[in-house]
Amino acid sequence: MGEVDWSPWDYALVDAVQLIEDYSNQHGIPIWDAEADNVEIQAHRKIDKFEAAKQKTTDTKKYKPLAGEYFVPVPVKRFGEWPTFEEWLEKQTAATQQPQSPFLEDDGKSFVQGG
Repeated sequence: MGEVDWSPWDYALVDAVQLIEDYSNQHGIPIWDAEADNVEIQAHRKIDKFEAAKQKTTDTKKYKPLAGEYFVPVPVKRFGEWPTFEEWLEKQTAATQQPQSPFLEDDGKSFVQGG
């Protein structure tokens, strides 16, 4: 394979990801939020469908784990089209009534193109 040239945007994205990883706590919260006196961290209960499926499988009296057994998530579409990242962002924005994602244009639907 040939050598790939990286653009300044590529380096900026790698730096941004590394910065977020380096300066987030074990829960994924940026430390400037976690340590700020004016920021309250709340716990919201969520249901993980994969964990629920694992529990349903393993919480029976007949269940005996095999040596080395582990589980992996496999999303299965039940109906309609697969959800998209863009649709998810729109739902999040509508639910929180907060400013649009920086990845969307002013119309809230088009992704910002680098360049």
